[in-house]
Amino acid sequence: ASIALLYAMLLATPVQETRTLGIRPLASASGPRTLRLVADEATLTLFHLGAPAIAKGEAASIRFKGRGFGLPASRVHGQLERSDGTLSYTVTHAGVFTEKDSSLTVGIDPSAWERVEMATRSGDIRILPLGPRRPQLTLTTGKGRVLQEDHPPNARPSDPTEVTR
Repeated sequence: ASIALLYAMLLATPVQETRTLGIRPLASASGPRTLRLVADEATLTLFHLGAPAIAKGEAASIRFKGRGFGLPASRVHGQLERSDGTLSYTVTHAGVFTEKDSSLTVGIDPSAWERVEMATRSGDIRILPLGPRRPQLTLTTGKGRVLQEDHPPNARPSDPTEVTR
């Protein structure tokens, strides 16, 4: 009985990481300016960054909150990489978890990106209003929903949204 209690207590170890990043434009990018957001398990939200942040020169603002409970060695990690006109932010969980509650909330200057790709194996993807000039969106979720609250009245055919479930 005491071993079961010890094991149950170990599985209740809190895991947490919070990170906020301001991203400058990829001015020297040779190819398409792509923002790629990938998570194994998280809720992904995309919104218009707003005039004050854009005026300060930000192309994107990334806020990552990884939380959960699991064994003491369990971790949740966010990693930023730049490569050939693509900025990628990847969220991964490692270890044994009894509960996961992670979110990736990203504000963008829509004019700074040609394409935004969002993918999660498990979790919802939520698109808030991005304005009339939005980048091409590719949205993929394995177990979750794509919630698009961004339906611009004059959406251009050159800016389609691809949704994969």
